[in-house]
Amino acid sequence: MFEKCSGGCEQCTVVQETPFHELDSRMLERASETGRTLTFARGESIFHFDDDAQHFYCIQSGRVQLFRSNPQREQSFAIVGASHWVGFRDALLRAPYRHSARCLTETTVCKFHRTFIDELMRGSTSFAAQMARLMADEWAQSEHQSYNLGSRRVMERLADFLIGSTDTPMSVRQTEVELPVTRETLATLLGTTTESVIRALSDLQARGWIKLNRRHVSLVKLEELQRLVVES
Repeated sequence: MFEKCSGGCEQCTVVQETPFHELDSRMLERASETGRTLTFARGESIFHFDDDAQHFYCIQSGRVQLFRSNPQREQSFAIVGASHWVGFRDALLRAPYRHSARCLTETTVCKFHRTFIDELMRGSTSFAAQMARLMADEWAQSEHQSYNLGSRRVMERLADFLIGSTDTPMSVRQTEVELPVTRETLATLLGTTTESVIRALSDLQARGWIKLNRRHVSLVKLEELQRLVVES
C-alpha cells in the first residue's frame, strides 16, 4: 500500500544518513510531497532483475538482499539496511535493474521516481557531489567484492565479512556481531556453498578466533582475523 511519507522527510530518522541531508527545507518538503512509503513482508521483492528502473528506494527500516540468480545458483552482491538507497544507479542510467532486491525482514522504504534525482542534482550542487561520492563508494565496494571472490579462500572471505560487520577497533580484545543473514544467504554473498561456510565457521572456532552462539559470533581474536585478511 502506498502512502505519502508520514511526518515528512524533515522528521525522518534516517534522512541525515542519506544524500538528502544536503537539501534545504524547501527541497526536503518537495521530497516529502514526491515520495511514497511502502512496507514489504519478509521474502517479498522490491524490484526484479531486468525490470525498468523507473524508481529508486530509500530504506527506512529492515534488511534487503541485492542479488542475481539463475536456475543453477544465486549470487548476492550486498545486504543493506536503513538509510541505504537501492536502485538509484540504474535509475540514473535509465537502464533496467541489473539485480533483484529481496526483503530479508519486514522492510519499509520510501519510493521516488527517477526524474526526482535529476531535479535534485540540478537544484543542489552539494547533493550532486554527494551522489558522486555515493556512486564512488559503491564502485569501491564492488571492486573489493570482486577481489574477494577471485583471490581469497572461503575462510579469508568469511574473516573479511566478520570484520566488516563490526565498527569495534582492532585494539579491543573481543566483540560480538550478529550474523545479519542465514548461513545459506551468507554463502551466496561469499560465492560459495552453505557447507563451505559452515566448515569455515567451525574452523575459525576450532582455532579459538571466534565463538559461535546461534546468530551471534564473538570475535575473540580480532588481530588473527585481521592478519588472515591482510595476508591474503
